[in-house]
Amino acid sequence: MKKVTASRHQIILILLLLSVTSAFSQQTKLSGRVFSSPAKDPVSQATVQLLKKDSTVARSVLTDSTGKFTFSGMAAGPYTLRINALSFTTFDKAVSFKNGNSKVAMDSIFLAPSYDALTSVTIVAKKATVAIKTDTTEFTASAVKVRKNGTVEDVFKKIPGMEVDKNGSIKAQGEPVTKIYVDGKPFFGSDLKSVTQNFPADIIDKIQVIDKRSDQALATNVEDGVREKIINITLKKNRKRGLFGKEYAGYGTDNRYEVKGNVNMFNNERKIAIVAGANNTGRNDNGSSDNASYDNWNGITDNKQLKANYADKFGKTLDFSAWAGYDRNKTVKQQSISRQNIFTDSSTYYDEKNNNTSINNNLYTGIYLEFKPDSLTMVRVNQNAGYNISHYDGASVFNTTLPGGAVKINEGARLSTNKTTVPTSNGQISLNHRFGKTRRNLFMNFWHDINNRQSGSYNQSNNYFTPVDSTAYSLLLNQYQNYQDHGTRLGSSVSYSEPVGRRGVLNFGYNYSYGKNNSPKEVYDYNAQTGYYDHFNDSLSNHFNNFTYNNTASVNYNYNGKNSGFGVGARWQDAKLVSETFGKDTSYKQSYAGFSPNLSYYSNGRRRRFNVYYNFNLQAPQAIQLQPIVDNTNPLYLRLGNPGLKFAQIHNARYTYNYYNSRKETGFNSNASFSAIVDNIVSSNTFDQTTGRQATQPVNMDGAYNWNAWFSYFRPFVFGREKIKWNINLYANASHNINLLNGEENKTNNTYSKVYMGLTYDTPEWIDLHTDVSLVRQTSDYSLQPDLSNTSYFFVVSPNVTFSISGKTEINIDYDYRQTTGQAAGYNTTINMLNADVVQYFSEKKDVWLKLKAYDLLNQNVSIWRSTGDNYIQDTRSNVLSRFLLVSLNFRLNKFNTKQETLDFPGNNKMSREM
Repeated sequence: MKKVTASRHQIILILLLLSVTSAFSQQTKLSGRVFSSPAKDPVSQATVQLLKKDSTVARSVLTDSTGKFTFSGMAAGPYTLRINALSFTTFDKAVSFKNGNSKVAMDSIFLAPSYDALTSVTIVAKKATVAIKTDTTEFTASAVKVRKNGTVEDVFKKIPGMEVDKNGSIKAQGEPVTKIYVDGKPFFGSDLKSVTQNFPADIIDKIQVIDKRSDQALATNVEDGVREKIINITLKKNRKRGLFGKEYAGYGTDNRYEVKGNVNMFNNERKIAIVAGANNTGRNDNGSSDNASYDNWNGITDNKQLKANYADKFGKTLDFSAWAGYDRNKTVKQQSISRQNIFTDSSTYYDEKNNNTSINNNLYTGIYLEFKPDSLTMVRVNQNAGYNISHYDGASVFNTTLPGGAVKINEGARLSTNKTTVPTSNGQISLNHRFGKTRRNLFMNFWHDINNRQSGSYNQSNNYFTPVDSTAYSLLLNQYQNYQDHGTRLGSSVSYSEPVGRRGVLNFGYNYSYGKNNSPKEVYDYNAQTGYYDHFNDSLSNHFNNFTYNNTASVNYNYNGKNSGFGVGARWQDAKLVSETFGKDTSYKQSYAGFSPNLSYYSNGRRRRFNVYYNFNLQAPQAIQLQPIVDNTNPLYLRLGNPGLKFAQIHNARYTYNYYNSRKETGFNSNASFSAIVDNIVSSNTFDQTTGRQATQPVNMDGAYNWNAWFSYFRPFVFGREKIKWNINLYANASHNINLLNGEENKTNNTYSKVYMGLTYDTPEWIDLHTDVSLVRQTSDYSLQPDLSNTSYFFVVSPNVTFSISGKTEINIDYDYRQTTGQAAGYNTTINMLNADVVQYFSEKKDVWLKLKAYDLLNQNVSIWRSTGDNYIQDTRSNVLSRFLLVSLNFRLNKFNTKQETLDFPGNNKMSREM
């Protein structure tokens, strides 16, 4: 009996183990593919959701480039499978998972075009041009007409709310664009031009303008106030495999030259790009290959570049991108400066003429990794490194006079030479994990920033002072300064999210950061007896170790409804700054500790998006500002430290609003922000009226604030079959600061407002016309000297028109009319800048052409700008490149997979090409 009983126990135990093993091995899986109907093309980036009985979202994924989606690990029960994609009707289907190993393979799912696209034949042929998503505004590239050789930048120029300036910098919805992604992955890091000026327009499917939050905010859905404007461009499905690029070489008058080549080799996820070029014309490939523009607003440049990018996907879990590059820029400047210095009851006029040459060599590299071991976990690595060497040689003559110019109180000359090397390394690693079907989430992040700057400079300055009613004297300076700044900053953060109810989430977070700067400065005076800089200047030399510590704990609640939501939270912040004098028993400290709230709200609709949020942050004093030292690099402008300097406290509020009506091609965008600053770090300036010398020291003052606002509206005018696209942009910013002038408070108000209007007419094939008109008003007011308040205006009209004379001949005319008023004497100008191109193509494909470039035909190019500060107004005139002629030969490579014929490709045995 005992044996039988034992056998029964063993059987029961085995059955229990098998049942437990079976229970743990049970899994559910649902997969399928989504196609368009009737074209039967895969639909990528479609939103696929599993909805519970109460219509809440249990799980959500996006389809991949082949239209595939997969769900796994779902709890047993009935669900609704819902699929949404732009320009298609919503697809709903009931699905059910039973207890046990339930795997459901869906038949191919075909999405029908939406009824809006089927109303009539005309609308069927027209794709939705704009779509608004959570933090994204998406434009259809094919809705923007550009010429055959147009680039991505040409498309950007015609998208409402986007601005591209002469040097290729981009603004979207009133904010600078910091990065461009290709198919959702970084491409050439933060080098925007490598994409915008080298990618042809005809490979682009969608352009997504994204108001990107930080990785932590995206993972936790807690607004931290960190946002950047980025652009993601998605490629057409039939342009993901192929070779494309453009090359040109040209030579002109005054030994002007330009040469450049780039090749892009794409094979779905694998993307290889190489760019190499050189010029001494300031050329930027803004626009199509036959309509480049030139950045010549501050000096004459000689540029060289070599860069490469590699991106790929390994299996289904790892995305990888890497880039490296080398840039060399040489700029020769000749400037005239007129500055009015404003003091409590007087003012002076400072005039300077300078010549300088700067050479900047920059080597950089970076990698981006995104690893997804399963559907719940993601590890992201972003690492950058660089090495920069810069050389500067400059010479200037200057003088300072009292109003009227008859009485000169100082004059002199300066020579300076500098060499600086800066190796850098920065990056971050983040981990995000979701806990199954619950909405629990864990996010961890580690970042570092290492910067080791070393600078050596020779300064020679001869200053001659002629004080009123005093004996004239001179001050001669001949020194060598060796300055180093070895900086290391490290930080980490962790946050955990716990669901509260069906739509609420409670988040707990902690952040810690640490920084150290080792900053020795050695100053040597010139020794006339030895002919060397070997006389150590102890009073101007110093060595500091600076430390920063920051601890932040936070708790936040977020509610996410179907179309709206809000967040509210608070954080405790403890920040410390310590500056120690090396080898001396002195230490200077500042700290801040306190609570601060943060608030956010959003509301989204089919055609609109609205966001508003408030946050608080600190601005720490620079450690060098705490040290009681004197910097006499410029004897006329001495800089002093302030051991009592406190942290500045900044309160920020911001909103954004976007509305688009794709059917009417009408919309408007708006955003605005306001910042109020407590203990603002400003300058206390002391002026010696007899010599014209100034000393400045940082101090804390209350009452500062600043704001900016941007508004854009666009719509087309239709005349029969003709259409003129029109948009208007309004931008304004203002600042109110309080600083000290000779111990008295001076309230400074600076305002800048700009009205910018664009017109585009490109309906006929024979013409492409775009005109920009802008008016800028800039004002500065000073409470201590209200009579010296000033207003200046800048008016610009910039038409650009291309005529297609025949199928193979084009003429482009680019004209700028620039007028400035309200500047200092000699700085008010009226300029007519006229450029013209004649292009002759040699084939119907327009892949080889000859171009004659005429730059600044009227020889009137001038560069003048105005800047303002706490107690000055400055006008600057710089040399620029003037008239030249240049002839260039241009090539365009454009081979894509359209007929599936094989061709060799790096990393693959076969690749298809266009016949």
